[in-house]
Amino acid sequence: MAVSRFFIFVATIYLASCQHREPTVTVRYEKVGNLRKGDKVTLHGVVVGEVLGFHIVQNVILTDLAVQENIKLPIGSRFIIRQSLLDAASISIEPSSQTRFLALPDTVFGESYKEPVLDSAKQKKVQAAFHKMGEGLAELVQALSKDTIDSGK
Repeated sequence: MAVSRFFIFVATIYLASCQHREPTVTVRYEKVGNLRKGDKVTLHGVVVGEVLGFHIVQNVILTDLAVQENIKLPIGSRFIIRQSLLDAASISIEPSSQTRFLALPDTVFGESYKEPVLDSAKQKKVQAAFHKMGEGLAELVQALSKDTIDSGK
């Protein structure tokens, strides 16, 4: 009985060591917005990894990322959360010009997403454009309904 337990133990350790694990980077953020486990990590617009998970330590959100093994990330690279209204959030890596690289697994500081700052002049232009579109649609509906009523006579 003890021998079979020993073999199971050894087999478990062996199988765990054989699993291909991508190197991880832990990124510290103050806020992560709608970033979720499984969201993409990109470098120059190309997917190079994914978000593995989160844990909170002393009011800081530590975000674990899996990054492909062949990717070398220069020290000082920026890990920026990109929010999207239509799609999932993602983390964009902007590499620095350093010639030394992160030793994975490593922990770095990330840049939390920032709420968009709306310029009041731009806001007014957008509101005016939506108002014009609404007026145009109302006129279109009226014209179509008059045409339908006139053709029925």
